[in-house]
Formats: sequence, structure tokens, C-alpha cells
Amino acid sequence: MVVGRRNALLGALAFALPGHEALSLPAERVDTIDITSGDFDMHDLFVEGDPALASRFALLSPKGLPRGTRVPLVVALHGLGEAYDENLGVRAWAELYGLKATFSRLRHPPIERVGQRKDLTDPRIAEVNGALAQRAFRGVAVACPFTPHIAALRDPVAGYDAYTKWIADVVLPRARQAAKVIDDPSATAIVGCSMGGPVALEVFSRRPELFGSVGLVQGAVASFSAERHATQIAKASAEHGPRDVLLLSSTGDPYRDGHMALDKELTARSVKHTLLVPPGPHDQPWLRDVGSLEMLLYHDSRLP
Repeated sequence: MVVGRRNALLGALAFALPGHEALSLPAERVDTIDITSGDFDMHDLFVEGDPALASRFALLSPKGLPRGTRVPLVVALHGLGEAYDENLGVRAWAELYGLKATFSRLRHPPIERVGQRKDLTDPRIAEVNGALAQRAFRGVAVACPFTPHIAALRDPVAGYDAYTKWIADVVLPRARQAAKVIDDPSATAIVGCSMGGPVALEVFSRRPELFGSVGLVQGAVASFSAERHATQIAKASAEHGPRDVLLLSSTGDPYRDGHMALDKELTARSVKHTLLVPPGPHDQPWLRDVGSLEMLLYHDSRLP
């Protein structure tokens, strides 16, 4: 069942990129809530923002939580393949990368492999099922904003500045309003897949006080940028308290060397981080079987 609600934010927008006039949201844009799952609600939210950049995000909100329970919030940015189509972008993590199906897999163990390949190995399946038997998956809320190809803009720096402002001033408050999440930076994370990886790092570097964790899921990060990113993360930890980092790559990921370089630089700076390099290529079947699963498990277990 899908319930629609006409968005009331039809005034002038305050987050236009330089060179773009702030626009109003068209009246036909309608928020929806998919309530067909017993494990979560899936919101599709049209929000304040510059349509030339981003003004929409999906939100997975866990259901069935004990009374008074709140969960961490993860902002998950998608890859380049969906960066030019808003409809694809907001459902990339939820559907194309397997987030919805994986959330339900973890809510109803034992988990099994979903693909024909053995990217999710038998030992890892046994390890995850053993852990779930000891401690049930509580779940996290995941905000999935449309992520444009900011690096291709005429002025990428202004683009990153504007996108960061939108995440900080619109996405985080609206997600906290719509889902039962812990309203604290320590329980708030930002991660990026492929192209979204560098975007997540840029957002984090601009507003590190908002996030307790930053991560890459096969993030498109080059080795030569590792020192700069590690320095920014170390500086954030020194100024705002410890921040942890997830580096999730794979054996066939073309960006594995970038993850390894960042691992080395973070280690040199004594920054807490986790490096995972399971088998598999850089593709959506891997994300559906391994990537979304490891991302959700990591953020579900970050906090006591």
C-alpha cells in the first residue's frame, strides 16, 4: 500500500547553486510512504532544495522497534550510474543495491546467499548467522538522497558546499522527524557507494561535527587522494572527538588500491577504522549480496 501526502514546501527555495535561480517545487510532487513491509516503512520525500542539485530522498524507517527504542541514522549516497536520473537515484540503494531485501534478510535469519556467485562466502555466512543468534539485528534508518555528479559541475567546490548545506539543513532534520532515530552526531553516519564515496568524504570534511562515522562502499577514491582525506578525518577526530571510518571494498573493485591507501594513511594517524575486502567485482549483484549487508551490519553494531 502506498500513501500519498502533498508536499507543503512550495515557497522559494534557499539552496540554489550559484548561477541558478531558486525555484519552487511543482505542485504535482507528492511524498509517498510504502507500508507493504512488516520490517520497515519506505518514504519517498520531496523536500526543500534546488532541483538543479537535489530536492528528494528516500528514507528506510525500521518498524517493530520496542517502545522507546531509537536507531542510528545512515545517509547513503549512490553511484554515477544513477546520478542523472532522480527516480533511479532515490531508489538506487533501496532496490538496485538490495537495501530493502537485505534489511529483511537480517531481520529474519538465518541469512543465505542471494546470488549464484560466492562473493558472500560460506564462512562469512556462518559468522553472520552466529552473531545474529547472539544479538538480533536491531536495524538502522537509512536516508538515500539523490546524489548528482558534482565533480562534473562547472564549479564543483560550490556544488559540494551547496550539497553539504542541503544534507545538513534539510535531509538530516527531515529524516529525524520522519524516523525514530537517535538525534546525536555519534549515531549519525554518512557513506557513499562508488561515485558517492568521494561525495560522502567531501560532505564529511565540510561538516564533521554532524557525523560520528564516514564510510566508503566500493568508493571511487584514488590512491593519490588518500593522504588528504586521512588528514581531514584525523583533524575532525581531534577537534570533535573520535570518528570511525568504514572502508568496504572487494577483491575485484577497481578502487581497492584507493581504499588500501586510505587504510594506510588512517593507520599512520591512529584513526579508528575498519577495512573489509571480501571477494567479488564492482557491480550491483555484489552490492545486493555483500555490500548492503556489510554496511547494515557495521552500522547496527557501531553503538552499544
